[in-house]
Amino acid sequence: MASKRAGLVSNCSRSDANATRRSLRAAPDPSARLFTVGPVKDPEASASEYDPLQYWREPDSFAAKRLTPAYWSDPWPNLQGMLTSEYIRAYHEAVGRMIRPFDPERLKTASYELTLGARHVVEKKERRITPEEPRLVLPPNSLSFVSTEQVLLLPHYLVGRFDLAIDFIYQGLLLGTGPQVDPGFQGGLSCPLHNISNEEIVLELGKPFAKIDFAKTVPRPERVRAAWDGLSTEKELRRWLEDEPASSSSRLFKGGRPKWREPIFDYLGAKRPTSSVKALQARLDRYRTFGWSALALGVIALLVGVPSLILQATDLFNNDLAPKETVTKLEQQTAAHDHVLQARIEHLEGAVRSLQKQSSGAKP
Repeated sequence: MASKRAGLVSNCSRSDANATRRSLRAAPDPSARLFTVGPVKDPEASASEYDPLQYWREPDSFAAKRLTPAYWSDPWPNLQGMLTSEYIRAYHEAVGRMIRPFDPERLKTASYELTLGARHVVEKKERRITPEEPRLVLPPNSLSFVSTEQVLLLPHYLVGRFDLAIDFIYQGLLLGTGPQVDPGFQGGLSCPLHNISNEEIVLELGKPFAKIDFAKTVPRPERVRAAWDGLSTEKELRRWLEDEPASSSSRLFKGGRPKWREPIFDYLGAKRPTSSVKALQARLDRYRTFGWSALALGVIALLVGVPSLILQATDLFNNDLAPKETVTKLEQQTAAHDHVLQARIEHLEGAVRSLQKQSSGAKP
């Protein structure tokens, strides 16, 4: 009986493995022409995709977007995990240009390089870099908001996750945002960058500064997949969601109506945040400047007060006719002066210790 049960398990395992192999055969072949390296400029890109002021705007129609049903219905549902370069390009082609503009030379082993766009905000100031002046300088201890040249149209079963190139991380640059791009997202990308170092960091227009990888979600329930297989436009997909029962757990990004937002500026609105670290450094510098000035003035006052007191005492005791009351008064004044001077000395010593401690703590 046990041997028969073991035989059944073995047959089931073999059957599952064969089914998996058959499903993966339907996935794109990495040796196919689809994956040959093409030109640097995307031949399917429109002129507006290279316009730094217009590239992020939504095409005026579904036809203009040129999306296919593969945008919402995964053509290879049994293919799971993080996409390698071959499958990044395969899905890019299958859904109707997932990355715009697309450059095959930006493909990495399991990611795609994102290049620096033209418009940015650096410490409250809007910057626009050009091919003639392509450098974007990020000051020390600064907060900047940067854009990419790419627009994404992520299918409803892929998640994008982006992060900085490792070289910039080791220079002291940090990406200050949650890196996930949800399935169904459409539009341009932007992110805040923190330069936490004490040196300038330079980015350059059109050069890679970050990378994005793509992972598959688990397949939708069979009922949902069957319904989506019959759809042909985004409008039909939204209508399907509206007709879904209220109890359904099915969701689409922004209800199937992703708003194409202007990178950086549509998110910031009127706000222009700056680095709190830089503000703290400026306050510390001011405090140190004024603190040392106050300390110098205190020392001068101390040096002036002591000789004055000595001169008074000398004049008095050199006068043999000085009455006893005057001597007593002088003794009282001397004691008072001594008390005041002692308090000033203790205060100045404390100020010196505090400034030394802050000065050493502020050094990079």
